[in-house]
Amino acid sequence: MTDSFQAYEAWLLKEAEFDRLTYKAEGKNWLILSGTKGPTIVYRKVFEGCGAAHEVQIEYPTQRKALYDHIIARLARSLGSTSARAIGR
Repeated sequence: MTDSFQAYEAWLLKEAEFDRLTYKAEGKNWLILSGTKGPTIVYRKVFEGCGAAHEVQIEYPTQRKALYDHIIARLARSLGSTSARAIGR
């Protein structure tokens, strides 16, 4: 348990189970992480609201990336993320 969203974000970054983190975007009260775990792509969005962290995580096979890219983009927009910082791919 953490005292703030920023503390939770720091903990999550430390504990995230990615073989390789390929994308990170963040705002004052939200965080997106995406990367690979074995043959799977993991997309995770965390946002703060009502004093709690709410999370959405989607995992899908790497070979289905083209199919899921537009779904993930639409999900990210619908949850309010507008600025991003990509990590070296």
